[in-house]
Amino acid sequence: MWRRGTAGLCAKVTLAIATCFSGAAAAQTIVAMDTDPGELSSASLPDAPSVSAMRHTFIAASTTQSSLLVAPEEAPYRPLSRHEKFESFVHHTFSPYTMAGAAYDATWSQAWGDPRAYGGGLQGWSDRFGASVAGTETRSFFGSFLFPTLLHQDPRYFAMYKGSVAKRGMHAIERVFVTRDDSGQAVFNSSGILTTAFTESLCMAWTPEGQRSAGTLATRMLGAMQGEATSYVLREFTPDFIRLFKRHAPASMKRIQAHFPALLATTSGRP
Repeated sequence: MWRRGTAGLCAKVTLAIATCFSGAAAAQTIVAMDTDPGELSSASLPDAPSVSAMRHTFIAASTTQSSLLVAPEEAPYRPLSRHEKFESFVHHTFSPYTMAGAAYDATWSQAWGDPRAYGGGLQGWSDRFGASVAGTETRSFFGSFLFPTLLHQDPRYFAMYKGSVAKRGMHAIERVFVTRDDSGQAVFNSSGILTTAFTESLCMAWTPEGQRSAGTLATRMLGAMQGEATSYVLREFTPDFIRLFKRHAPASMKRIQAHFPALLATTSGRP
């Protein structure tokens, strides 16, 4: 029970830290834009923003967030700064792909009965999901910020968006082992592999003592890499799913989407 609580606690602490950093960044932006009220007059006050302007602002913010997670393979390369890599970690923490990857990890572990102490059924899956979230958020910090910064590599997924399904799917899976350095050259994804090894070794802390072995660690690393590959496949094909949805969705759903276009702009992962 202690280890289960530890996994949940680690996940909550990681999310809290990311929230604090993102909140601090927002506060700095507000302070920078602040103006002395005494210098304002009623004549100089701007008109209230329209709904359309607010929607365009929201879409622009969503596009910025997506560009820190995904970049087109064929677009001119621009490296991420150290600050942008940290922003990538914050955005990755709240990305829907993060939860999808954690769910896949939990399902993989459940299929292999790892660890057995969690048992089976929905309760066992929930316990594994909590531990997976803790590991995923830890992996996000080391994989999106720390190791890419130290090794001068780019943590983003570089999507094809064009070509056959098989070719794009293989491209997504290969990104587990191939990335770009800060000069834009294709290199072995040492930052990603180190992140997986380091994170899964750390997660062994809340694995039952009887299952702390090299074999267990290897199985966890394999599951983590498969979860990462699944996340990349989702990022590659999400725009296609969205186009399919927009083409065949009921009129009522299309009207809802028209009011919240930034929601799909965020989840599509396309800059």
